[in-house]
Amino acid sequence: MPQYAPVDPKGDFTGRVVAVGDGDSITVLDDSKQERRVRFFAIDSPELNQAFGKQSKQHLSDLIFGKTVKVEVHGRDRYQRSVGKVLLDGLDINLEQVKGGFAWHYRAFENQQDWPDRVAYRDAETAARESKLGLWTESDPEPPWQHRKDEREGTQKLDLRKWKPDSSDEPSQGTDGGLTFRAPPLRWRRERRDRDQNLDGLIAARQQPAPSGNRLTVRCRTPSAPENVCADPCIDGGKHRQRWAP
Repeated sequence: MPQYAPVDPKGDFTGRVVAVGDGDSITVLDDSKQERRVRFFAIDSPELNQAFGKQSKQHLSDLIFGKTVKVEVHGRDRYQRSVGKVLLDGLDINLEQVKGGFAWHYRAFENQQDWPDRVAYRDAETAARESKLGLWTESDPEPPWQHRKDEREGTQKLDLRKWKPDSSDEPSQGTDGGLTFRAPPLRWRRERRDRDQNLDGLIAARQQPAPSGNRLTVRCRTPSAPENVCADPCIDGGKHRQRWAP
């Protein structure tokens, strides 16, 4: 279970938000005129290079940029940022990000939350997911912690919104620019395989020679002669079809 560093010895503080890094990090100019970097506690927003990363940052900026906030510090992260809950006139901004569908409830740290906060954050994520708000408009958004792990390991999930079943470069395992792609969904690979097999069968059937001793005739369907043999093109204006006949 991930753990934050012990509580910041400077404790809680207030200050004006002077910068928004992304959907879960800000810079606060505190009362002593020192800039303090803050990582939001118990939430995780999409990275800026993920879908809804920029929208999450903009939503947070609209909420608190240039305003005075209080930070209830829970600890420090490995980047020496204060990790805490950000309050604007008593409003939990961490929770607002989750409610709007601009962040996940970071379940890896829920055991460090007070019980009321844990329940509120969990319920907010569920409600946003069911209402398809923000990042939940996508059927299967990639959590940012998984995205960061993939980047560290040099792997990247295929963007399923851009990948098409008839693409000629859908590797089950391939590389592009040093990044290793995961296999496309099994369902799509099966559809591609079945489609190719059907197409191969159709081409083979068309290339078969005419049946021995048969001749190609044209059957004409007209009101006057529904099944008579006629010339091609049909002078009677009927819809005709070709077929092999003895």
